[in-house]
Amino acid sequence: MMAGYGDDPHAVGGPARHIPVLLAEVLEALSPKTGEVVVDGTFGAGGYAKAILASGASVVAIDRDPDAIAAGRVLEQQSGGRLRLVQAPFSTLNEHVESADGVVLDIGISSMQIDQAERGFSFRADGPLDMRMAQAGLSAADVVNSFKVGDLARIFGFLGEERHAGRIARMIESRREKHPFERTLDLADAIETHIGRAPKDKIHPATRVFQALRIFVNDELGELAKALFAAERVLKPGGRLAVVTFHSLEDRIVKRFIADRADAATGSRHLPEAQARSATFKKIGSGVTPGEAEISANPRARSARLRAAIRTDAPAIFRFSVFQNFLTQNFPVPSGRERGEHVFRTSDIVLIAVMVSAAALTFKTKREAEEQLAAVHKIQAQIRYEEDTIDLLKADWSLLTQPSRLQKLAEIYKSQLELEPVSARQIIGLDDLPAKPLTIEDLSSERLGGMAENSGKDPMGNDPVITGGIIQ
Repeated sequence: MMAGYGDDPHAVGGPARHIPVLLAEVLEALSPKTGEVVVDGTFGAGGYAKAILASGASVVAIDRDPDAIAAGRVLEQQSGGRLRLVQAPFSTLNEHVESADGVVLDIGISSMQIDQAERGFSFRADGPLDMRMAQAGLSAADVVNSFKVGDLARIFGFLGEERHAGRIARMIESRREKHPFERTLDLADAIETHIGRAPKDKIHPATRVFQALRIFVNDELGELAKALFAAERVLKPGGRLAVVTFHSLEDRIVKRFIADRADAATGSRHLPEAQARSATFKKIGSGVTPGEAEISANPRARSARLRAAIRTDAPAIFRFSVFQNFLTQNFPVPSGRERGEHVFRTSDIVLIAVMVSAAALTFKTKREAEEQLAAVHKIQAQIRYEEDTIDLLKADWSLLTQPSRLQKLAEIYKSQLELEPVSARQIIGLDDLPAKPLTIEDLSSERLGGMAENSGKDPMGNDPVITGGIIQ
């Protein structure tokens, strides 16, 4: 399978055949043997299932995509009864198998789903805005055309880690009122037009939005969390868990789950005293990523990461029904604890609270940073405008030093100010200006007559003319 953070289906070439990601590393983590039962929670094109069958083990393969199940029927018939296909979400794997020697989960979508335009997962080719793995329920078009702006912004910002989440959500709200989004290319082109794309950008501007919509429509993070708890219940002591993720949010969930289940501590000294418990998993190494050779052969594997753990003989800590009730804020308070009756631990509540708080803080921080950046750009634009205005005024001032330049300035602005051409008699030297502004007394008829009588000729040799009390 493939999908994930940083993946740009628009930039990838033509349809690619399905290549199992980190196949050798997954087989090493599972170590399947003849007679064992391994659950492949994400059957897809059967890449992992085929390799596990080749080792001699039996496989219970689960997939909620009816197309994947239909395509795998031939392999099921050829397996001699060692492969059983189940159409269901992998979060329900504990409902289809009582115990297993291994569980493998490949989170994301398959290359076939990406390459089929009619499924609506990719915008490399135009198709309906669908994205439903189970081909039922809420579609991506339903989300885009009906959800509130705030909800869309949270989906894009948290699940897609899109820094322009708010801008894109507001654009969608404005556009959908005139013409709803129904096609993949319509949405992708609208996002690219609104956000723009710099030459240095490696991925299409719509990539993270499509990723967020896919994760939300299929509840991929919720399915992953439930599947991890289900795997804890069905794995035998010594059974192995292998999970391949393609997105940072998915990887954090798996990493935190394994770290929590491998920790046998009694709890934090800052929390109420908790009952001691045994670790249910033993961590196997750290995250494994593809090498350069695999990425070169399969570019869609570049964001993959494998994490693995071995089941101990300690009873499962988590009862899924309790977790389900917790999500609805209606979980029961057990009266006692017997073997197999496992209560919801305080650390689980804290973990969920921390994840929600971190998500909210991340979204708020990104939103504030985006607003501050917009304010800075606005101030910079104002500064550039003021600098241009100053340069223009300096250029205009240089034209005021002599009449010829003043005449040129008047010609420049004649159309805007309707100025008349400048004549020489309109120019007066500084020495000819009165020492102070004339007062009402200065403008008496006697005063004006005296001025006319004594003035003689004006500086240009013309007879003075009195108009409105001002000598011209």
